Amino acid sequence: RCGVNMDKTNVEKLLSVIVVSYNNGEMIKNLIDSIVKHNDIGEGLELIISDNSTNDQVQEVVKEYPFVKYVRSGNVGFGKGNNVGFAISSAKYVLFLNPDILLVEPVFSFAINAFEKNPNVNLFGVQLIGPDGKNANSFFEVDKYGLRASLKQSSNRKKGKFYKGCMILGADLFMRCSAFEEIGKFDENIFMYREEEDVYRRLVASYGNDTITFFREKKIVHLEGGTSEGNQEGIIRAFARSLDSHIYYSQKHGLSAYDVFKTRKRYYAFKSFCLTVLGKKAKASLEKKKSQILKDYCKKVKD
Repeated sequence: RCGVNMDKTNVEKLLSVIVVSYNNGEMIKNLIDSIVKHNDIGEGLELIISDNSTNDQVQEVVKEYPFVKYVRSGNVGFGKGNNVGFAISSAKYVLFLNPDILLVEPVFSFAINAFEKNPNVNLFGVQLIGPDGKNANSFFEVDKYGLRASLKQSSNRKKGKFYKGCMILGADLFMRCSAFEEIGKFDENIFMYREEEDVYRRLVASYGNDTITFFREKKIVHLEGGTSEGNQEGIIRAFARSLDSHIYYSQKHGLSAYDVFKTRKRYYAFKSFCLTVLGKKAKASLEKKKSQILKDYCKKVKD
């Protein structure tokens, strides 16, 4: 049934796919084409583009696909953009999907069956792979930082080994709509970054740890670059924004941002040293800048 036309509004929707876009028309087109190609639930799929763009390129692309629901949300951030899309959705289950995703096999019927067979599961992800076919970051251990945590997560990422205390990466969040509404949806005070950790903590508080899981048998491609700038200046700017979000997240959940920033500062300083020894000067410079920024943020949250 893959590739079935979705342009029928009177059919009950089984799964709503919500994508927040930002000035990335070509990427959105490629994503939509991959969704159409691998759609295995036909008219039961509802695709919503919540457009945070500052220009009309995404809107022009979406006009080519009459079955897509489009809403111009303004540059309101990742969480609120998803909430805007969710407000016009109608299915029992939802998939929050990054724009830098490509489907390479059918996953929608599998997702619906996974929820139906596991009534205690409210959120899950599938195995993300890079364009080279190798396993990419698909989940992470919440609020664990430093060298030891990094090595553990790297090992488990390669094996696709999901364990208690992990959260699915925000690139593909399959969620039960009733649970998403119950926990208050995305926190719109977070413009970008730390949304996953915040959802994790609220979901676990309401439903327990077993409510989140991972299925490695299904794969989708994550291009990793749909929402952030690739140059060093852009990376540093995004990094600083993530730290601002972490301060809010820590205050909200009674955590110590200072302890986290101190641990991460040491980690990036160590990475910079290792990369320098290996002769990778550009990468070493980037890690050193992150360590310096974290030093400033340590002072900021301590004062």
